Amino acid sequence: MGQHIETYRKMIEKDPAFSEVSRQMASSCGSSFPEQMTCFLLAPVAVSFAAWVLREAVGRKIDRVYFLARDGWQFYQAARALQKSWKLPVELRYLYCSRYSLRIPCYCLMGEEALGYICLRGMEVSFADMMARAGLDEGEAAAIAEKIGYREDIRKPIPLTQIPKFRERLSQCPLFLEKMQNVSREAYRNAMDYFDREGLLEEGSFAIADSGWTGTTQQVLEQLLASGGRKRPLDGFYFGLYDLPAGVDPLRYHTFYFSPAGNLRRKAEFSNSLFEAVFSAPHGMTVGYHEGGTGPVLATERGLQADEMERQTEWIERYAECYGQKRPAPGQDGGERNGSGQGSPGESAADTSEKDAGFIAGLLRLFMSQPDRSEAEVYGNYRFSDDVTEKRTHPLALPMTEDELLSGHILEKFRRLYLKKDLPVRESAWYEGSAKLYSSRAAWHQRHYRRYKELIYLRKGLERKLRK
Repeated sequence: MGQHIETYRKMIEKDPAFSEVSRQMASSCGSSFPEQMTCFLLAPVAVSFAAWVLREAVGRKIDRVYFLARDGWQFYQAARALQKSWKLPVELRYLYCSRYSLRIPCYCLMGEEALGYICLRGMEVSFADMMARAGLDEGEAAAIAEKIGYREDIRKPIPLTQIPKFRERLSQCPLFLEKMQNVSREAYRNAMDYFDREGLLEEGSFAIADSGWTGTTQQVLEQLLASGGRKRPLDGFYFGLYDLPAGVDPLRYHTFYFSPAGNLRRKAEFSNSLFEAVFSAPHGMTVGYHEGGTGPVLATERGLQADEMERQTEWIERYAECYGQKRPAPGQDGGERNGSGQGSPGESAADTSEKDAGFIAGLLRLFMSQPDRSEAEVYGNYRFSDDVTEKRTHPLALPMTEDELLSGHILEKFRRLYLKKDLPVRESAWYEGSAKLYSSRAAWHQRHYRRYKELIYLRKGLERKLRK
């Protein structure tokens, strides 16, 4: 059993809204490490977010909320369980989509701007990966590589600093532009038919719910829907947002845990990659839509950690059912919860949501930025891909040497990214987990990495203010 389990248990006891439910669930679901982690950490996080989405939807008079695949799967199931108890006047749906399935249809509307998505940096990005982002296979990628004079192996990772140069080359390659547009137009027709079948082209008050992190999915989805005739913008409910796309209405982007403008500590002690890995769906990625929009085309493989996600979702559903029975529905609680789970007068839904977010912050801080050995071993072995195509996956906590861990410190990061640009930079999706598993100085590395992230988010905050 993990060292932190007892700490989570004690932290949960401080919050009457969750303590009784966690105790009840822990006694029934089992004593294994994953079950206990779900009862005392993952389920409270998932249910807190799902409850916040429902409160926001009711307060903003949203008719329908679409939880987006795949990060929204477990939150969707939790929200349905809460909905069953609370009987709220909001419809809940699950929308099959991915960054890949939305971006390819949108390329035909974007022109050369699409190259910004195709030539994004990432972990070990190859030329074949960039072409796959455009919906092209390796044969087509090889032909285009020849046209632009790229002589290397198309599967060979490209140095991060070299990737932006490919945007210019591809923008001047008629063969690539023609193939990209042809693929995009076909994908567009199928996607729009699917959205129509799902009611997204209707003119109701709709919102999407997703994990985060930059709000681009909402922007792309709105662009597609607007091209199909929908005039009313979407609202977006997110666990957290680091940033927003340029030109969007920030009042349409709502956050539970952290926002672009603040929450520096929460951002620095948060791992979005770990969050995505533990709150995913058992089904494969949405790679497109069938002709006529009859349904999604899913990757043939099941989702990453599918068995774990199925069991965890079942426990979260049960947790949400129990929570919904003990906690009054939004608008019926009068405000703050007390020891009986009832509300006390005078506190708004926003206040209640911030209390929940502040409560789970302690849980997430310990788990994400200072994991114990059991957490790093179990969740660090979860597979993860940071690319829209998911062609390659890596362990969340990638094996790293001391020198590679040092590259996550502020000064070394600066040296390798700006002074020694050709030095390889090995990135772990969950640096803190890698430090715990592969260094005797884990706490030291984790502390320096937090400082680096704080600096990054401070800089982004200053840049945001300057843009205004």
